[in-house]
Order: sequence, then structure tokens, then C-alpha cells
Amino acid sequence: MNGEGGGFGKDDGDVGELLRIELDDSGGEITEVEAYGVLQALKWLRSMRCSKVIIETDCKVVVDSLHSQKVDMSEFGMVICQCKELLVLEQDFSVRFVRRQAK
Repeated sequence: MNGEGGGFGKDDGDVGELLRIELDDSGGEITEVEAYGVLQALKWLRSMRCSKVIIETDCKVVVDSLHSQKVDMSEFGMVICQCKELLVLEQDFSVRFVRRQAK
């Protein structure tokens, strides 16, 4: 792992829990890695039967692609397509852009 990663939170009532995932981006572009991270988070949260989920990412390209009607046949586009399919099934799940904070 090279340290690229992301996080997502699971809110149990009034207690939020931040979970961090680390992604290995050695095999692709950072946008593909970010999209794959969102996909894995969606799958995991769905398997946990979570509801009212908001996934936040600092990758604007991923969020814009999720809200776009444009068809992308690239590997990135296929991951985005899988994310969109899960978001249709889980209508109380959403993905939104948040600006990265300086460390």
C-alpha cells in the first residue's frame, strides 16, 4: 500500500463511526482507485444493511461521473456504472464531494 486511502462513516443513531480504507493504487489511475473505493464501500454498506448513507470523497471526478448521464466504456466507467447500479438499488445512499483539508 502506498498510503492512498479514503474513509467513510457509519452512523448508528447519534454516534458516528469513521472507518478508513486503504487502497493500493499501483495498478491504475487515482480516479479509478477512488471509484473502486466508493464501489467497495457501497457493497460493504449494502451487505451490512445500512440505511441513510452518505459517502464523502475528495475526488470530484468520481462524484461528477456518478451524477452524469454520459456513458464511459473505460475501466473507470465500468466501475462508475456498478456504483450507479448500487445507488439505484439503495436510494437512501448518496455520494458527495468534499474538499480535501490541508494537513
